[in-house]
Amino acid sequence: MINRTRLARTLVPLALAAMALSVPTTLAQDDPTRAAQGADMTRLDLSFKGGTMQMFVDAIRESVSPDPLNIILQNDAASLHVPSMELRSVSIATALEVAVPQTGRWMESAEDGGLVTRYRDLKRIGDPFSAAVFVIDDRSEAVQNQRTQTSFSKEPESAEIEIFSLERLASERTDVARLLTAIDTALSLSQSAQKAEIKHHADSALLITRGTQSQLEIVERVVSRFHDTSRARESDRVQQSIALSEMRAQIIERRADIERNEARYEMASGDLRELVLLADKELASRSDVREAEAEMRMLQAELEAARARFEAAEEKFAAMSSLIDRPELESKTYPLRSQALRDTAHTVLRSVDGISGHISSVGSGHDGSRHTVVVEADKEGHEVVARIINAIQNGG
Repeated sequence: MINRTRLARTLVPLALAAMALSVPTTLAQDDPTRAAQGADMTRLDLSFKGGTMQMFVDAIRESVSPDPLNIILQNDAASLHVPSMELRSVSIATALEVAVPQTGRWMESAEDGGLVTRYRDLKRIGDPFSAAVFVIDDRSEAVQNQRTQTSFSKEPESAEIEIFSLERLASERTDVARLLTAIDTALSLSQSAQKAEIKHHADSALLITRGTQSQLEIVERVVSRFHDTSRARESDRVQQSIALSEMRAQIIERRADIERNEARYEMASGDLRELVLLADKELASRSDVREAEAEMRMLQAELEAARARFEAAEEKFAAMSSLIDRPELESKTYPLRSQALRDTAHTVLRSVDGISGHISSVGSGHDGSRHTVVVEADKEGHEVVARIINAIQNGG
C-alpha cells in the first residue's frame, strides 16, 4: 500500500504554539536514503509508563533497534520527567517533540521561594547524507535578586545575520509564501522583544534573516522542516513509482503464466484425443486414457489459478493507482469560541498547511458563523487539526 502518512507526524508542535516548529515522515526499508536519514523516517509504536527522559530515550532505542538512533542529553535533560503515553506509527522526531512540549527560556519559582531561569531546547542536527542527531538540553540558573531579574529581562540580545538557501525548495515548486507565513507565525510566538527582519531574494533563492540567536534558530527549524517535508514527499513519489512498476511487472508475469498453462492444456488435450482414438482401436489401454484425463483436470486447475492470480494483480494495481491519484480527503468544519480564536486557528493551520502532505486546504467557515474554520484533509490530517483546535481553545 502507498504510505501517505507523513505529519503527524509532525505538525502538532508547530501548530500547538509553533513551539520550536518541529514536524515530522516514513521510508520503506529498501529506500536508498534510509541509512542516511535513519531516525528521521523510522516509524515506531511505543507504550511508555512514564519516567525520566533517559528512560524514554532507552525505550525508543529498544523499539527502533537495529535502526540508527543518535540522541544527546545535555546538562539536566536526562532527568526530565516524561509522562506516560501510547504512541502508534510516529516518527522519532514526533516522539521527542511530544516528550519535550516546552522549549525556550523562561522564569519560574524555585523550591526555596526564589526565581530560576530555565532553558530547554530540542534540536535536530544533520544533513541528507548522514543520520540525524537529536540534542535535548535542559538547564536552570538561579536569579540572585530582583535587580538581576530586571536586568536579564530587559537586556537586548545582539542581532546577527543568517542566510538560508531555498534553491531546493524552489526547484520542487514549494510555495515560498507559505514558508514565510510559517516563519512569521513562529516568530510572533517567540518571547523576543526585538523584531526579526526577513528578506526573500527570489532570483538567488536565498532567505536573508537578521535577528537574535533564538530567532535565527526558529527560522532555521522552520526551513529545515520544509526541507524534510520536501524530501519525504519526494521519497513518497519514488516509492509509489517503484511499487507501480513492480505491479506492472507482476501483471506481465501473471499473463505469461496464463499463456504457458494454456499451451500445456492445449497440448494435453490433443494427446488425450489421440489416446481415445487409439484406445478405440485397442492400440492403447483405458488406463492410459484415465491418466491423460487426470492430467487434463490438473492442468485445467492450474490454468484457472493462473487466471485468478492475474485478475488479483490487476485489481491491486488499479487500487494503488486510485490511491495515488485520488487521496481520500474529507472536509470538516471546526467551531471556535470567538473571532480572535478563529483568527489564531486560521493562521496556525495555514502555516501547517504549507508543510503538510495531509492537509489539502484551510478556509473560513461557510455555515454563517464567523467563528469556524473549514479544513480539507485526510484522516491523519484531521486528527492533528483536532488537537490544534483543542489546544487553541484551551490556551495551550
